[in-house]
Amino acid sequence: MRPIPFPDIGDLALRGDLELNMVAVVEDLVRLEAKRAGHHVVRVDNPLCPRGDLAVPRCVAHALHLLYRACEFFCHTITSTPLMGKNFIKLSFLPDDMRSKVLIGIVTHDGDSYCLPELAKTLELCTYANRDVLVIDNSNGDEYKARLEGIGLRVIRDNPEGTRIERIIRGRNLARRAFLESDADYLFFLDSDVIMRPDYLARLVAHGKDIVSGLYLANFIIDGKQQILPVAYERVDDRRVRHMLRHEIQEEHLIPVGCAGLGCVLLSQRVMKKISFRNIGESTTGGEDAAFYKDAIMAGFTPYCDTSIKCLHMKYPRGDARNKIFAW
Repeated sequence: MRPIPFPDIGDLALRGDLELNMVAVVEDLVRLEAKRAGHHVVRVDNPLCPRGDLAVPRCVAHALHLLYRACEFFCHTITSTPLMGKNFIKLSFLPDDMRSKVLIGIVTHDGDSYCLPELAKTLELCTYANRDVLVIDNSNGDEYKARLEGIGLRVIRDNPEGTRIERIIRGRNLARRAFLESDADYLFFLDSDVIMRPDYLARLVAHGKDIVSGLYLANFIIDGKQQILPVAYERVDDRRVRHMLRHEIQEEHLIPVGCAGLGCVLLSQRVMKKISFRNIGESTTGGEDAAFYKDAIMAGFTPYCDTSIKCLHMKYPRGDARNKIFAW
């Protein structure tokens, strides 16, 4: 890939008001490079941004990658996400002052303290600026709450009583209530052992969907055999879903799903006003994700998954070789 020379002012198609903000400069660079390569740039509507998005030929976008990765400012200005089709990607122009506000909700306990350094780094490096973080802690004592607050996180202490799934559901509903009482537009659930890349949240917001998740791997018992699979399910019909396999989500698309995990999912205020969290069946360890997706679909929402958002599910302490089975 060849780097793009930063053009002279005369090379830029400046706006009529001659306002040289960084978004305008980068957009003009995109168009200039596409023209040089003999390609066209297509505008795509984006409900989150009046400027819209640009669908850019992949060969141009890969060259631009060197440009905006070289300057961290651009990471706050541009989000690169897959567009349906192999030949184009979408560049979303979302200046900080146009972005929706996100509340990151994390339900955790001291049993996950082994991955606290990685969680803290994930939150620190997240490029989405317009965000708050709320942690729901259901540990038995107050020590872990103090550790969380010690790294600058806002913490609500929850009752540690009940089964695992009862604590999780209670924590998610506490986060939901705090979100609905806030001025945030989206609630982003991130499990404390799910490690995402810095631009993942911005890429999820750029889709403008009521429900959109990323991916991570988990352990499932299917036909008596242990399998490591993505936490994502294709909708078969109104009553059934089918577990998606790893090879089915290798290409990077935004796809509708019948169910996914709640460990990396962005939820709009519209869906949160209608749907709370509950259990499904008689499980004491999990199932609130299946219940949520079922209720959301019944309420008329279409859940999506961005298959380019592939997180690390850190089930064991750093350095433990068993983490490799949950890596992509």
